[in-house]
Amino acid sequence: MGLTGDLPLALAVLVVAAALLGVVGLFLRWYNRHALRPVEHLPQPFTLAADAAGEAGVVVAERDGKVEYANARARLLFGLNGETPTLGRLLRNAQPADNLLELFAAEGQTQVSVGDQPLEATSHRVGLPGGGERFVVLLRPTGGHALGGAAGDEPNVQALRVVADINHALSASLDPAETYAAVLSNLSRAFRFSLAELNLWDATTQVLRPVHHSGDRDYMRDLALVGNFYAPGEGYSGWIATHRQPLLVADVAAYEPVRPKLFGVDFPFRSYLGVPLLAGDDFVGTLELASYQPGAFDTNDQLFLSLIAEQAATAIRHAQRYSEQHRRLTELSGLAEVTRALETAADPRALYALLGADIARYLNVEQVGFIAYNPEARALVGQPPFYGMPDIVAEVYRVPLLPGSAADAFWERGTEWLTADVPGSAFIDALGLRAFAVATGARNTLLMPIGTPARRFGLVQISNKLGAAAFSADDVRLLRLYAVQAAAVLDNARLVHEAQVRAEQADGLRAIAAAAASTSDLDTALRVAMRQAASLLGFEYGMIALVDETRGELVPHP
Repeated sequence: MGLTGDLPLALAVLVVAAALLGVVGLFLRWYNRHALRPVEHLPQPFTLAADAAGEAGVVVAERDGKVEYANARARLLFGLNGETPTLGRLLRNAQPADNLLELFAAEGQTQVSVGDQPLEATSHRVGLPGGGERFVVLLRPTGGHALGGAAGDEPNVQALRVVADINHALSASLDPAETYAAVLSNLSRAFRFSLAELNLWDATTQVLRPVHHSGDRDYMRDLALVGNFYAPGEGYSGWIATHRQPLLVADVAAYEPVRPKLFGVDFPFRSYLGVPLLAGDDFVGTLELASYQPGAFDTNDQLFLSLIAEQAATAIRHAQRYSEQHRRLTELSGLAEVTRALETAADPRALYALLGADIARYLNVEQVGFIAYNPEARALVGQPPFYGMPDIVAEVYRVPLLPGSAADAFWERGTEWLTADVPGSAFIDALGLRAFAVATGARNTLLMPIGTPARRFGLVQISNKLGAAAFSADDVRLLRLYAVQAAAVLDNARLVHEAQVRAEQADGLRAIAAAAASTSDLDTALRVAMRQAASLLGFEYGMIALVDETRGELVPHP
């Protein structure tokens, strides 16, 4: 009875167990077929050299800068003390930070300092099978400071290598921008700094202007907010510009004779070193270093930086002179092309079109227009075509020269007029060109007279400088050269045009006289006269009225 009653239950258990085993078996078969194998989703193995594995710091990060791994050596170098490694924490401890940051964006090799430890940093890109990439940055100790060490004359050899490499980099290009970059590119091999700055002297405005920097970007942003320049006597840079002597500050907070332009939280550096760039007796600019660490620079650093500055000043001066010569050759080439264009174009419209296109190309502007003086109307009148504008703009362009007006004063005595803010300029309203400015979208403009103060033929107007908010002194000088070059040819074109008009008028009058003499038919003579008058005067509609002696009235002739 008991056994018979338990039999159905036992059978049910066996059925359920068999079903479970079947499900498990099916799951294992599916898993073996579809599950990811470790080799498919792990990155390719990256091996360290045997001599670097024990001493190298290793940091692995994604391309967007998210740090995924830092080994014990790297954590010790950056002083993480159990903190989670992040790119921000790493950069705060690296000098210059920009050098390290670039290694997490592209493969390369550079010199950085972490704390007091000079390191050689190398970046390797590791692709992942499923897409994406990681950057592995190795940090190895270098031979130390270029001027420091303990192994005999090894420091001198290293210093000579740095000087030779800098000299080679400076002589590799005559492009000013590349030369500026070359000055700073090798400094991290010789100095441990948080900011390196190259300033050049602007003889026109008598200030120092930064042209290249490496390191702390917040400082450069703060400097831009206060003008992005150093006046003589202003801050450390201004002191060097005034005295033409090096300046070494071991402790910024304690050094009172000179204060930096940005002080306090805007100048987070604890020590500073700056030297003048002198090409003979010519002051070129300054080369400056700053560090978050106090006492980061000494007199040996000052001597070595001065040596580098001598090379840099000469290279910068050569690059500037080459750039100036290249610019002048370009200007002369442009003037020659303008002259050829003026000599080959006989038709005034073709003349203005060629000249406008050449000026637009060489001055890098969107709009060019020529405005001729009309003595009969006592007004400045647009001469189509205007470059970059429809013909209707030139046809309606008109500036009346009323006695005592601002426009008349500029025409009689002005040299040039320019503005970087056409919409906000009151002189645009005084010239009566507000509608022109709105229709053409002019943002900045430059007006230049053509001719001499005693004899002027018109104006040339250029607008909307490409890539700049305003026209520079070089733009004004170059446009003046083009205006002088064009004046004689435009005057000859005017004389030729006037002679052509007089000849056409004489031909028209002869045709009218010949028609009147050759026929007794009044209607025929009047039709010839009307056609000639329309051709000479340029009207579309006209009428001849004859006197009706009977009624004493003028009657239109059909």
